[in-house]
Amino acid sequence: RSCKHCERIARDTKARREKLQTLRDKEDATGRQMLGRALEQGIFSGDRDKKVEGAEAEALKGETKKKPKPFQLDDNTRKKMTPEGAEDLLRDLTDAYRDTGFQMQIFKLARDVGMDKHAFLANLKQVALPLQKPILGKWGFEPSSLGVQEMTRAIADFTRGLRADARVKARADETTMALYGCMYDKLTRPEPVASEANGQPAHTYGPRPP
Repeated sequence: RSCKHCERIARDTKARREKLQTLRDKEDATGRQMLGRALEQGIFSGDRDKKVEGAEAEALKGETKKKPKPFQLDDNTRKKMTPEGAEDLLRDLTDAYRDTGFQMQIFKLARDVGMDKHAFLANLKQVALPLQKPILGKWGFEPSSLGVQEMTRAIADFTRGLRADARVKARADETTMALYGCMYDKLTRPEPVASEANGQPAHTYGPRPP
């Protein structure tokens, strides 16, 4: 009986091995077939890389086309103010900028940028915008950076040019002083020209920072 039992086990083991080998052969054949199709379609060839690169180039080209142009105010349609309105608006801004919390933000910004005036001005807009938004809305401007740009142009109508108003200019100076805070002197101090920097007396100074 033991011999017959051993023979049965041997036959079963052989049958299982043959079945496993048949399955492996089928898998190998399927793999070779798929690989052949892939090669025919150029999946692993340079043609596919070129197609991908071409698609990426088209996508970038499309993004370039969609890039918005810099916003430009139309002088004929932009909002305009009266000198009295500009003066009152500047008064509102000055009161907001003199807030202790905002002045602390200005001081922190100046310290974070190492008192560098260019870096300070580059970041000042973001710090001031939340404070400006309610005032912009109150005076009919869009509560955004575009609204700030339009408001600045409306005020500039009375701080320069033929329509310059002394009272508006004085109020604008007070507003600027409050906005710049501890950086006011550094930002408004005239910059010496190259001759003075070299130890020679200068007769003119560079432009004031914006």
